This record gives sequence, C-alpha cells and structure tokens, in this order.
Amino acid sequence: MFDRWKADQGLNKTLEERAKIEEKNKKFIEAQGAAMKVNAEVAKAAAKYNFASIEAKNNLPKGLISATIMQESKGSIYNSKGGVLTSPSGAQGPAQFMPNTAKRFNVDVTSMKSSAEGVAKYYVRLLDLFDGDLNKAISAYH
Repeated sequence: MFDRWKADQGLNKTLEERAKIEEKNKKFIEAQGAAMKVNAEVAKAAAKYNFASIEAKNNLPKGLISATIMQESKGSIYNSKGGVLTSPSGAQGPAQFMPNTAKRFNVDVTSMKSSAEGVAKYYVRLLDLFDGDLNKAISAYH
C-alpha cells in the first residue's frame, strides 16, 4: 500500500513538472508567433517599397534595410496612440531617425519608403566614414 502511494506521489510530481514545461513551451511558441507576424510586416514593407532595389542602387547588402527597420521599430511608423513612433531620445519613425539626421537625409519619418531611402543614404555615409567597414557602420547607426 505504501509503495502504491509513493508511486502515485512520484507520478503527480512528474505530471506537475510536465505541465510547467508545457506552459513554458506554450509561451515560447506564442512569442515566436508574434515575432513571425512582425517579420511578415517588415517583409511586406520590403516588397511594397522595393528595399532590394534601394539596397542594390546604393551597393548595400541585401536585407540591410529590413534588418535595420526591424531592429529600430519592428516595422512600426506610429505608436499605439496614433502618433509618430518616437523613442525617449527623440528618434522617430520606422528607422528611428533623430530629427537633424532625418532633415540631413531628407527623410519623412511618416513614410516607410522615405525612411528606407534615408537608411540607405545614411549607411552610404557611414560606410564612407568607416572605410567600408559594415560592422562599424551598423554599430554607428544606432
């Protein structure tokens, strides 16, 4: 009888541990789904505004504009209240340009196309500044 009770206790503990693992996996899968949705939005913008053409025209690696916009804003132009997405430091729009940088590169931070073109122009400038070192240019972007 005691052995049966002990076995039941072990089984209950195993089931509880499994339930915890399944809950953790469920949250992980939900997070992956959300990330995939965001990636799809950035990919949609890349296709619509032809980021590949902008990159080719400026001799930039394929996917650099999408990666930058994904990192900077997850593809958002506006915040949840309908205003232009603005960071605590004042950077705005999908590419998170500071106002003076946006002005210098003639970027309309409410336009995905203008922002993508601004990203390309800014990277061209940064690559020139860092003698073509892409890692330094990417680090300097932010």
